Amino acid sequence: MQNKVIQSWKKQKGSFIDWHSMGPVLSGVSIIDLKKLSVKNKKQALDYALNYGLDVSNPIKEQLVQDIHIEAVQCIEDMFLPTGCVIPPVVSAPRSPLDLLVYASGYDMGRNEDIQAWSCAILKVMHCFFQLEYDLKLKNINSIRKQIYADYESLISMRDEAIFLEDKKESLPLFFFKFKKKKSKQSIILKLLHKPHMAPSDIYDHLGIRFVLNTKIECLLAFDFFSRHSLITEANIKPFRSRNTLVDIEEAKKLFDKYKKRLKKSDEYPAEIYRKMDKKLPVMKLENVKNINPFSASDYRSIQITVRKMIELSDSIPTGMHGASLAPAQDTFYFDYEIQLIDKETWLKTRRGPTSHAAYKRRQVEVARRRVLGPVLLEHLKIG
Repeated sequence: MQNKVIQSWKKQKGSFIDWHSMGPVLSGVSIIDLKKLSVKNKKQALDYALNYGLDVSNPIKEQLVQDIHIEAVQCIEDMFLPTGCVIPPVVSAPRSPLDLLVYASGYDMGRNEDIQAWSCAILKVMHCFFQLEYDLKLKNINSIRKQIYADYESLISMRDEAIFLEDKKESLPLFFFKFKKKKSKQSIILKLLHKPHMAPSDIYDHLGIRFVLNTKIECLLAFDFFSRHSLITEANIKPFRSRNTLVDIEEAKKLFDKYKKRLKKSDEYPAEIYRKMDKKLPVMKLENVKNINPFSASDYRSIQITVRKMIELSDSIPTGMHGASLAPAQDTFYFDYEIQLIDKETWLKTRRGPTSHAAYKRRQVEVARRRVLGPVLLEHLKIG
């Protein structure tokens, strides 16, 4: 036994610890920011894949790896590379995608710095696609969407080509509203790639609803409307995701106190009074606003709240010990979605210029490109 230990010692002498692998894991470096792996040969690659959850001896899993490799290559070419740039065939069409694990570690073909860097880039994107592939909540997105949006659809009325948030007591005009069908796969991948330490469970706007009101004041009324219907409560939000860059609440309180009598006297909907109040609202100062999205333009203003709803996917609900109906644990969970309130003037500005969605996406793509390609490829491709 002792001889065996001595032989093992002699064999490993000088290379007991894989410092390169240990460093990123213990310091919390995201895999998207890694420049190198530590997989020396095909056997280690098979073990790495198996413990990742991919047994490539299973033909179905092997085909999945092949398909996701193709998707990742296509994603990089479409999203990050200049026209005419070609990924080397040894990594875009390898004998096996598992070879990339060895190349990304600087072994075999990976001794070539460019091949090593390309392999890393493709594996980063493949990792994001695998996260989506195995996200159970997203596989049930259609059922989830129906349950979430039903709460709001029951409060939206249309008549005479006008839209209202409405119940038996109140009717609040809407300029526009939009239910997000679902976040596209490309948008999810981009988000996973541009934000550090991101997983699909950390994306809170797979679903969302944007309500555009005629004034900022009416945005507050809409918030109050949803609050009274318990759609937005202190208990069902993600506090660290709440963001208000639209209205200074303290200033709005003062205005409502000032205009209280006029609002009470109004026999009709006080649209003109709300417009006057809006003009008196000071521009919101952003110095003390928390959770500002770094990719949003500085003049993009809105109220955003991330709400969570209990989702039940099972139709058969058994009875609990005390007669209470309980959904099976695996079929009952919270799902996050985003509510955005914005006034008409601000929303129209977002349709163009630096506040537009296209400009917002370009800023995200630039950050994701730098993380995925890394310094070697950015230099090689002459991308600033």
